[in-house]
Amino acid sequence: MKKSIAILELYQHEEVVRHYCNLLQDSEYQIKIYCSSYLFEALRESDLLNGIETEVVSDNQSIEAFLHSNQQDLGNYDLVIITTILSHFQSFSRIAAHSNSALVIHNVHSMFAPQSHVTLESWKDIFRWGKIKGNASHKYKKEIVKKVNSYIFPSKELLDYAANMNPKIKEKPKVVLPFASYNTKIKIDPTNSLKITITIPGTVSDDVRDYKSIYSTLENLSNSLNKKINLVLLGKVNHLSIIDKFESIKTIQVTYFKEHLSAQAYDQYLGASDLLLLPIKKIGKNHIYLEKMGYSKISGTANDAVRAGIPTLIPESYPIPFGWSELFVTYKENNLKKKIIEILNDNNRIWDNIPEDAQIKFQRSNLLAYLKQIIP
Repeated sequence: MKKSIAILELYQHEEVVRHYCNLLQDSEYQIKIYCSSYLFEALRESDLLNGIETEVVSDNQSIEAFLHSNQQDLGNYDLVIITTILSHFQSFSRIAAHSNSALVIHNVHSMFAPQSHVTLESWKDIFRWGKIKGNASHKYKKEIVKKVNSYIFPSKELLDYAANMNPKIKEKPKVVLPFASYNTKIKIDPTNSLKITITIPGTVSDDVRDYKSIYSTLENLSNSLNKKINLVLLGKVNHLSIIDKFESIKTIQVTYFKEHLSAQAYDQYLGASDLLLLPIKKIGKNHIYLEKMGYSKISGTANDAVRAGIPTLIPESYPIPFGWSELFVTYKENNLKKKIIEILNDNNRIWDNIPEDAQIKFQRSNLLAYLKQIIP
């Protein structure tokens, strides 16, 4: 009889679940996904549900009610992988206590030491802080960390950083499992040789992205390349002032989106890019918590670069994802223009010949070894 694994994702990290489904395809495990209706539709679009069962939160059902009604069933699985926890920490604590559970770590500060990394910059932050105190969220986070049986980290940098912050992490089984691998179906050949498309993926917000550092570079870039520049801000706009600033640059065309894009539309725009630009801050804000980008929190935009296999510029302060040093080029604010021109003029780009299964076999092997260790 096959061992059973439940993947619990009640928010919007479909990229994580998509990747895990890909890694576990044709494995010896029986998989069931407990998810939001949004995630279910995204997975169905990606054609990743073959042989995988689902349990979907109904439209009129709260996360708390969904977890309560499924708590007993989740306790019967050989393993429950909790991929995201953003709220209802008391309910998730019960799930962790009554199952063999693995917790995916996205944000080290806010999960392992939330009290020490709070920042209150607006009335919204103060409101969130009041809600957190009222729900005793930090208390239940601590319980979750104590009760889960093992951890999954998306990078070695996050694992090492977390272990230095909380040595007890070393006492439990853990694995480094990135959230992405190269997908040959995303990238498409450029159709317009007179235009360069530079894409900044991710929600348009200055919480974790430093747009100010790239304005002057983009303003002067078009003349240097003798080509039109199409800047795609690939994510829902949260701060319109950022759009206004980019649109004031007369030498570029700006494409942006007022609503959340579907996974399919997102990948289409991503694949049509000549270059990805990731202006990631050194210290980013996640809700009311400060995170050290690349060390206590990874950027999902780096995962986008890996999935698409498109040349990517990333700040020197951010660690290059393991195994992808040829794909990423680091920059400083004062040499960004030079780096962009070098990449676009390089006719011997190694990223044009990325193997189809670049690291998928390595990641799958790591995951299966980890599962054999933690599933009795």
